[in-house]
Amino acid sequence: TNGIILKNKTITITVNSDTFTTTTNSQGRYTLKATANRTGTNTIQATYAGDNYYINTTSSTTINVNKQNTKVTINTMPTPTYNQTITITGTLTDIKNNAITNARITVTINDEEYETSTDNLGTYTLTTTATTTGQNNITATYPGNENYTNTTSSMKINVNKQNTKITTSPIKDSTYKDNITVTGTLEDINGIVLEYKPITITINNDTYEV
Repeated sequence: TNGIILKNKTITITVNSDTFTTTTNSQGRYTLKATANRTGTNTIQATYAGDNYYINTTSSTTINVNKQNTKVTINTMPTPTYNQTITITGTLTDIKNNAITNARITVTINDEEYETSTDNLGTYTLTTTATTTGQNNITATYPGNENYTNTTSSMKINVNKQNTKITTSPIKDSTYKDNITVTGTLEDINGIVLEYKPITITINNDTYEV
């Protein structure tokens, strides 16, 4: 109460349930640097325990700790073709580019949702198959939690049609007015047989649908 500066005195600071100690300097000031590890209202209490000459004293205050903003990315990828395996990757970080680990990421491709999670570098990976040709919409979403805000990112990719190969089996020579049978196979370039696809067969100027 006399305004005498108390230097080199131990101050105990309690932040919620965590306790720290520091010491007053020559101006009687104390400083403590700590990490805000709880969102919402935080209670801070500074206590001087007293000694042989001075009685104890306590001071309290509260601060509000906001959630940390986040950012999710989707990495660019080569243009895929239909039925090709694609790998979608990206990262989840806070606004200071610190990785957010073990976080759930929802990847939406058109109307299909897939779940994955970040690793210890904040990177997520999803491997799937390109099943729709043309423009595809990809969205990566982090729902947030008690410490981090939600975030989302979107991109578009174009899926090209798959190249195909049609073959015709050899046909024996025939006689006028005899029936002939035309057979063959339809595959994509990877050798996958394409079932139940309409085939147009042209013999001279005559066209048949099978």
